[in-house]
Amino acid sequence: MSTRNPTHGQKVTDPNAPVIKEGAGAVVSDSLAAESARAGGGFASNRDTDPFGAKGSNSIFTNRDTSSATRLDPAVDAEAREAESDWAEEKKLGASGGQRGSARTAPSYVSSQFVDSKGPKGENLTEGFEGGAGNNASFNGDIGGRNDPGRKALDKIVKDNADASEMAGMPKQMGDIGDNDFTALGRNTPA
Repeated sequence: MSTRNPTHGQKVTDPNAPVIKEGAGAVVSDSLAAESARAGGGFASNRDTDPFGAKGSNSIFTNRDTSSATRLDPAVDAEAREAESDWAEEKKLGASGGQRGSARTAPSYVSSQFVDSKGPKGENLTEGFEGGAGNNASFNGDIGGRNDPGRKALDKIVKDNADASEMAGMPKQMGDIGDNDFTALGRNTPA
């Protein structure tokens, strides 16, 4: 026996059912629709035809201002658009990655704000890191490598959330080589 409603997806076409017509929508006071509604014309028989007090030229209904909109040129997929955006950013910054003469000089009062001729305030302050370079994990850490603590933490999370299967408890590579959880979807990616 089917558990599906036998009338599922069928349109009810009862000739005795009342016909409900959609409202006309917003009507500005200087439009032909408003003039027809005021004069008792054919438009007056529609629901919600009371004209607003606003004129068409002053309302948001005719606003075509797109000055703050961003143009998106056609792209094959999100990944291609992201790459084009990255290339445009590199081009803007220059090949070296830094700005080239496009920044204006700061006002003269700014130069004295961050310079203190007496040095930093406080007790027992020294230049550099405490304990030298050897005690700072970022100087000698294997960032992104086999011994990276972040990678170990991520592997633990993946193991804890793994499906119960033959490979339960083992990290799995999802998708293509080079993919990760944070890349854009390609055009061949299934939904």
